[in-house]
Order: sequence, then C-alpha cells, then structure tokens
Amino acid sequence: TMFDGNIMSFSEAMRKHKITVKEMSADGGPDVSMLLVKNHSKENIMLLSGEMIQGGKQDRAFGKTTIIPKGRHKNYVPVFCVEKGRWDDKAKTFKHAGTADAGVRKQIDVTQRQSKVWKQIDNELAEKNKKNKTSAYLNAYNDSTIDDTSYLRFFINKMKESNSAYAGFAVVTGNNNINAEIF
Repeated sequence: TMFDGNIMSFSEAMRKHKITVKEMSADGGPDVSMLLVKNHSKENIMLLSGEMIQGGKQDRAFGKTTIIPKGRHKNYVPVFCVEKGRWDDKAKTFKHAGTADAGVRKQIDVTQRQSKVWKQIDNELAEKNKKNKTSAYLNAYNDSTIDDTSYLRFFINKMKESNSAYAGFAVVTGNNNINAEIF
C-alpha cells in the first residue's frame, strides 16, 4: 500500500526538517483554509486534527487527521485559523505548536465551522483572562505546549516499540474519557 513503512509525528518531522508547510493562494488571493504540505522523508507523517502550527501569516490548526505519504508529494491539508486578528504581509516561519484542547478540537471535528472555532477560542481566552490583541489561542497554551509534546513523543515511541497494529487510542483519567482518536 502507499502507507507502507513507519509513521513519524508532525512534531518530529518539523524538528528534523522532514516536512515543508506553505500557505496557498486561490483565485489571486490567500487561501486561509488550506495549507500545502510536502513530505521530504522516507517515512509517512501523521498530522492530527487539532494539532497547531504557529507562524505563517496567522496560526492554524489542522482540520482533520491526515497521513502524508513518504516522498515529495504535494498534499493539501484543510486548516482552521486559531488567531483571527493577525494576517501578516510577511509570513513567519511555521513551527509545531502543540495540540488544541478538547473544546477547540470538538469545534474543528464536529462543526467544521471557523466561526465556531473562533467563538470557542474567545470563550477560553476570556476564562483564562488571556485576552490579547490578535485573539491568539496559543497565548493561552504556551505553558503546556512543552508538556503536551513530551507526552505525545512518549506514546509515539511506545507505539513504535510495539508489534501491534493500532486503529486509534483513548485517553482516560479516573472515570472521565478525555479524548479518543480513530484512524
């Protein structure tokens, strides 16, 4: 199949410079809801729904879980803006920025509506008293990004060490189901 081989996380691919992310234009204007992703590695790369990427002309979150096949293929990935007040003429370099929390991911996965994503972000920024000029969601979560990335790296390494095939995972704490991902 086209997905033979190992799967690398998006954060690892970014850290190892094995992936390129670029903004796109459509009909002469910017296309804020889609990014062009190229895989330069010999492994498949997994982008998770709600995984955030900081930079460009504004910060974004991936709109669906996607496997980017190995090789230099052009892949068009749907995204949602997580910073509605900034659109820089000079784009910043993209970098991995952790994964959105369950509330924002729910809006991405279930409603698939940018207005609902922004409303959720506004609510969370207000709750945390982190309102900012550009309504940048990442300002509320910069403290936890390092922890989130290290936890993700831990579980990815556990999956690589296993000889089982995975169809998804569930995250549970106490009696609460925090998250589930099926791919």
